Formats: sequence, C-alpha cells, structure tokens
Amino acid sequence: MFEFGFSTYAMKKLDPYSALKIISESNYKYVEICIADDWPTAPSKFGKKKQLELLRVINDYDLISKHTFGFLDICDNSKNNLDKIKMKFDMANEINNSSTSPIITTTLGKSAPSWETGKTLISQSLSNIGDLASEYGLVLAVEPHAGTDFESPEKANWLINNINHGNITIDLDLSHFIVEGYDMEKSIALCAEIASVIHIKDGYKVDDEIHYCLTGDGQIDVDRYLSLIKSYKLNNLPIFSEVSQQQSLLDIYEPEIVARYCYKILEQSRKNIT
Repeated sequence: MFEFGFSTYAMKKLDPYSALKIISESNYKYVEICIADDWPTAPSKFGKKKQLELLRVINDYDLISKHTFGFLDICDNSKNNLDKIKMKFDMANEINNSSTSPIITTTLGKSAPSWETGKTLISQSLSNIGDLASEYGLVLAVEPHAGTDFESPEKANWLINNINHGNITIDLDLSHFIVEGYDMEKSIALCAEIASVIHIKDGYKVDDEIHYCLTGDGQIDVDRYLSLIKSYKLNNLPIFSEVSQQQSLLDIYEPEIVARYCYKILEQSRKNIT
C-alpha cells in the first residue's frame, strides 16, 4: 500500500555509495539522488561515467531510482543556467532505472520574483522549463517552501492549474504548509490531483523562525497523515523521508541512525492503518 524512499539530500557529507548502502540497509525501496550544485552528485562534477557507475550500484542494491532533487533556478533564463538545467535533465534520465518518466523536484529558485507582483512571470518561466522537460521526457515537481512567499497550498494549486502543463506538478512536502499554519487535510486536498512526489519531515515556527525536525518529532500525526494520503488516493506514490540541513549539517548528525529512525516511524504508521 505504501512504499518509502530516502533522499540523499540528507547525506551531503557522505560519498554517494555510502549513502546508497545506508538507504538500502534501512529497508527503503526508493532512492532520490540529490543533483543540486553543492552536492557530491551534481552533474557538473559527477560525469557520465560516474553516473553509470552510480546506476550500477543502485541496481545492485535493488533500489528504484526515478526521482532526483534538482534545485533548479526556474526564472533565470540565462544560457549558463539553462545549460546547467539540461545537464541535470540528462543525469535524471541516465540514472532512471524505472520504466516511467524521471521526476525532478525543485523549488522556484533564487531568481523568482515576489509572488504577488511576479506570479505571471513565474508561470511563464515555469511553463518554459516544462517545455524543456517535455523534450527530455521528464516531469518537474515544484516544491512550495515555508519562509518564502510561495508557501501555501492555495498558491500551489493556482500555479499548476494556471500553467496547465503536463510536465509540471507539485512536490507535496507537508512540512512547509504545517509550519506556516495550514491545515493538514486541506493542504493534501488542494494538492492531491497535482502532486507527483511526496516528501515528509516535520517542523514548527517560533517568533517567525522556522525549525525543522525529523518525521515523528513535530506536529504531524503520521498515522493520520498516511490515512489522508490513502483517502486522497496518493498511496501509489512513494513517500520520501527528507531531513533538513538544519539537522544534516550538524557535526553530531548520524545519517544511518536518522535513516533507520525515519523508516521505523513510517513503517509503524503503515502497520497501524493497514
């Protein structure tokens, strides 16, 4: 009914092969490779030969790889940025071992204008990148993000329906809505028909400062969360455990312990509702 994955976004300090070993041994079925610029698997420094070796190891661990975390800069139409996006699209295809289109998760990026004055430009820029994604046979999953002005389920719903592009979807990371005070069920309801990826972590906001935490350690009732995912017919999508850099860059961070802990929380909830 539910399948779980883990993102190497949470493993920036590890070499990718150590990360894959931990993910496999923690019983996850899916892996999401982070191909953002500062990660060890960014295509600018992780070339085609290394990508093929990475795919071989992914296959050896019997992990499913069709998801990447890309951090594209959607509204920067410079040649340099478009070339970087194309490199990421190439890598997403190279390490896809599924029979379906690869999916790249991204925020809007640092060049996005303010929402109220710039949502038309955001829509057009995202549509253009969607056209490019279509050429590469990819799907984009755009992540609303707490602390920005693209942070609500209503804005996510408006953006995807306004663009109406077959290659543009939403990454449903509920934590970004929860910390901003949005209702869990309403958020899922507004995103259910436009989501292609699900991430889960948790968090809260104190005095306008956002604090992220691990799945099960915050406000989200994980049993209710999985029940709603099932009710809105999203349980065909893998659920990826994500860990904020607020935790993963700490000196005391233990990636193996965290990966196993997050799986334990999700697996217990899966048992509770099935």
